[in-house]
This record gives sequence, structure tokens and C-alpha cells, in this order.
Amino acid sequence: MDCSLEQPDGAQPLPWCAGWLAVIGQHHLAVHLAIAVKALRHGTLAPPDTWPRLYPNLEALLEAREEQLQRRRAGRERRA
Repeated sequence: MDCSLEQPDGAQPLPWCAGWLAVIGQHHLAVHLAIAVKALRHGTLAPPDTWPRLYPNLEALLEAREEQLQRRRAGRERRA
């Protein structure tokens, strides 16, 4: 997730994380208002095809990460 957009000289003037915008932004009133007054481009809500998978919430991300770590541990055990 690219949160560097929060920097004062970053690509967007509002302090919203790009990943948050892509997952939650479409449901947030302030984002709709920012788009309406052209403070935020509408295309900002769509993640580029080059991004990794985005999770709907932190819990889903942590579950997926735990599964990934378990698979990695199992692979190490088979090689040992």
C-alpha cells in the first residue's frame, strides 16, 4: 500500500492513503465531496492493475498473511 501520498509535496494534497482510497474511499462521503469539487480525481479510487491484491479490511489482510507464513514454514520443514 502506498501511503507516501500523504506527504505535503506528494501526488495528492489530501491525507488519504492510496490503499484506503481504493478499498474504502468509494463509501466515504468526504471522498465523494472531494471528487465533486475536483479536489480529488475520480480515477484515484481505482487501483492500477500493477498493484497487489487489496484486502477489504485489516483482519482479512492479517489472516492472509498468517496463511502465507504457515505455508512458508511448512515448506522449510519439508526441506529440512
